[in-house]
Amino acid sequence: MIYSMTGFSKIYKIMNWGKLEIQIKSFNHRYLELSFNIQDFLKDIEYDLRKMIRMFIQRGKIEIIIYIHFEKMKESLEINIPLAKKILKAEKKLADNLKISTSLDACDLILLPNIIIAKKNQKNIKYILNIIPNLFKKALKELQNSRLNEGNILLNILYDKSNKICSILDKIKNRIPNFHKKYSQNILKKISEIQINNSINFEKEIINLLRKIDINEELERIKFHIKEVLTIINNKDETYSGKKLDFIMQELNREANTLASKSIDYYIIKLAIEIKMLIEQMREQIQNIE
Repeated sequence: MIYSMTGFSKIYKIMNWGKLEIQIKSFNHRYLELSFNIQDFLKDIEYDLRKMIRMFIQRGKIEIIIYIHFEKMKESLEINIPLAKKILKAEKKLADNLKISTSLDACDLILLPNIIIAKKNQKNIKYILNIIPNLFKKALKELQNSRLNEGNILLNILYDKSNKICSILDKIKNRIPNFHKKYSQNILKKISEIQINNSINFEKEIINLLRKIDINEELERIKFHIKEVLTIINNKDETYSGKKLDFIMQELNREANTLASKSIDYYIIKLAIEIKMLIEQMREQIQNIE
């Protein structure tokens, strides 16, 4: 199956004390990169959530937001005495060194970050930590469905471009016999117009020239690589195929370049350029496949 690296999922659960919301976004990326935006008390389960993601996803930049909005949960305020003591000690040391008077009082301390700590009901916190893994797994499955839907769109694009390339290959093959006939006639005409001192060497040169402009091998290779693309995207058991397809695009582009450079028929050159354009369009889409 073809999975896009772009997707989105969002789920939430409403409880009597507030709302829990999980949002996951995925973007195109060369490797797997995880970014968590969660509240401090959820840090203990972040490692388990990371392991869960790796079970589903191999490539992409994943942004995770877990937001818990407390509406009715009772809070208790606590003073961070150890931190307050450290601040006062540092302030006194600075004042002594600079020979200035100290100015901090209790009101100033309270306004500093992390001095006043709002603690939630621990029973509810434990409940939240217990339900998040299952909700997160559900969000991941929704994300995978989103990525699969995007992947199906990419799949149809690859089918379309592959079929167009095959159609162009048929046009080139149909063109070759007429082109060779016309080209051979032109060569024979030029031969008749010049005096040849060494006919054997001349014949060898003609044979080498004909070999250089023979494009049948390139056509067969392009056809083979297109079959490889179709085999991969048709295989439902194939996963994480983005890098394979990207490699095939490189090989296709190489063969298309050779085809264009070896061709001396303007119509075939035009068709070879069309193939190169289609390959580039395929490559752009493949960049977003996991």
